[in-house]
Amino acid sequence: MVTFTRHTDGQTIVANDINELQVGLESVPVRSPIETTLYVRDDFLNGSSGDLGWTTTGGTTSIPVLGGHPGSIRRNTGTVSGTVASSRLSTPVAPADTFDLRFNMFLTQNDANTVCRMGLSGDATINAATEGIWIEKLAADTSWFGVVRVGGASTRTAALGAVSAGTWINGRVRRVNDTTVAFSLDGGTTDVTSTATAPTSGIQPFVHVTTTTTVSKDFVLDWFDMLITGLTR
Repeated sequence: MVTFTRHTDGQTIVANDINELQVGLESVPVRSPIETTLYVRDDFLNGSSGDLGWTTTGGTTSIPVLGGHPGSIRRNTGTVSGTVASSRLSTPVAPADTFDLRFNMFLTQNDANTVCRMGLSGDATINAATEGIWIEKLAADTSWFGVVRVGGASTRTAALGAVSAGTWINGRVRRVNDTTVAFSLDGGTTDVTSTATAPTSGIQPFVHVTTTTTVSKDFVLDWFDMLITGLTR
């Protein structure tokens, strides 16, 4: 028997066996059938490629030492205007699937020359892809927004919250149902939704930052996870 504490509320959780957790008086499954559910996570303890094989393009990568955030990676644009420093997974996600992605990260700068996005993109290496579902801060923005982008046209949500340089956020992008996607900065406690028509082609998990001036910009990514449910395979 193994006992540990759930980070979200501090509640004690007891694992009775490999298939079940005891949460208070409630038993919950810990291993879902692979035929119907996909779950992956990355703490980047292996560096910029992580355990999932992330590809980095543009700019530079460094490994900061941050208390309470082991395995973080920093992506920096350098000082060439227009550089996109990206981290992405190669395997695309089908936009119609019931996906749920979270990114624990912070943006180092909050100014009128910084662009940052996280979520799902048709091409993480450019600013911006023609297809995607993501959270973004554009150069003139002082808040984060949810975006559904199809054919080069973006539909934005209301503001999710203010951009605060150096402040960790738990950016979450997920499909709620067939017609709705949701965005949040706190892991889903406060969702802002969109019913805009979503892309139909595959889109990849990603984070990127762009500088629109000759001063470098960067983000730090601590961890990522992705859950896809309702699969038939």
